[in-house]
Amino acid sequence: MYNSLEPCRILDTSKSQDGPLLAGETRSVQVIGEVDLTPQGGESAKGCGIPGFVKGLPQAQAIVLNVVAKNGSGKGTITAWAADREMPGRPTLGFGGRGLLSNVAFGSVVALRQDGSGDDISLQASGAVDVVADVVGYYSSARDLLDNVKPGAGPGKGSKAAALD
Repeated sequence: MYNSLEPCRILDTSKSQDGPLLAGETRSVQVIGEVDLTPQGGESAKGCGIPGFVKGLPQAQAIVLNVVAKNGSGKGTITAWAADREMPGRPTLGFGGRGLLSNVAFGSVVALRQDGSGDDISLQASGAVDVVADVVGYYSSARDLLDNVKPGAGPGKGSKAAALD
């Protein structure tokens, strides 16, 4: 089930404590739950409204990100993936040149870590670059949602959830 969100900045390396993503560096960041995103350059000290774990079960399986590359050192790629998995062979975004804004990937679906033991997603760049990432939605399983729904709640009662066919 897809759940839309107002765009919420989870990462801006130009404002983060760690600075730009360097070539070959893997950086893992937090996304879910009520977590302070400001050390990683995010805008919220209370998270983006993506549910964490209930009774040890993940309530979100993937997020939808808009990813921006800026201030790149040249041509390269950025790859995002679930922090508890192997890095995929296909990048999320390609960027080129040394301009302020190198490229944008809209609506990239990135799986989330599912074991609750650390950061949620990892990113790696093939060249030094600042990365900005905004969450615009997340996917949750309908079963997990049904297990936690209160009587009388649901679509038409203020919910932003939409079923996928």
